Amino acid sequence: PRSLGQTDLKTQVPLGIGTWQAGNRLLYDYSPARDAALLEAWSSAAAAGVSYFDSGDSYGTGELEGNAETLLGRFAATTSEVCVHTKLATYPWRLRADDFVAACEESKRRTGGVALVGQHWSAESYGLGFLQDPAVYRGLAACVTRGLARGVGLSNLGPRGLRRGVDAVNAAGAPVATHQTQFSLLCRAPLDDGSFDVADDCGVTSVGYSPLCLGLLSGRYTAAYAAARPAPRARSSCSSRAAAASTSRSSRTRTRSATARARCRSRRS
Repeated sequence: PRSLGQTDLKTQVPLGIGTWQAGNRLLYDYSPARDAALLEAWSSAAAAGVSYFDSGDSYGTGELEGNAETLLGRFAATTSEVCVHTKLATYPWRLRADDFVAACEESKRRTGGVALVGQHWSAESYGLGFLQDPAVYRGLAACVTRGLARGVGLSNLGPRGLRRGVDAVNAAGAPVATHQTQFSLLCRAPLDDGSFDVADDCGVTSVGYSPLCLGLLSGRYTAAYAAARPAPRARSSCSSRAAAASTSRSSRTRTRSATARARCRSRRS
């Protein structure tokens, strides 16, 4: 078993499962029809020893708000060996510590239980870090001290921001378990900027997400793949509709690539 940072939480294998695809339509073209396949995949992962499952309250918006957490809750109810880590969106209107406590309570209701709670991104990304980050860290620590979670998991911080975040959470009386950051062969920023070193110094476990860079390193998303895919929602032979569908699929592939590059660049700041 491997301990998670400053907490007594442990995982059996150094792998985790993310649930972004269980609610995101833009990048993953999610629909509820995929739920059975997702649940089956998660069950297979758990049977192989994976216990760390990551989610977020923004994985699913609009009518799908909280969908990934809800589906993860259905899965977690079938096994006792699940460590649920959920991330709370740092929306600009969440300005008080209690706003994050309330969000954690909603996440706990959807998932059935939260082991780790964190912020999804830093408010510094849109210039409100000086105003919002103190409330974020106090709120996350309060989630732990009030018994809603067992530890804090930070996300998407550079080396200086990570050290500030760990210090703030610790000062408020809570342990930090993990720091999530994008890491793959196409995004090596945590190695270059010292984020991994800071996490080690602070006794925090680093978690690299999107190791296949949103699927770009899987070999699946090619021009030939996009051209071969059938048109969604229709079987019309109308060439204009087929061309539009092909353009839409190609756009989604480009969106994946652009999103991955943008997220990696933002990590360097």
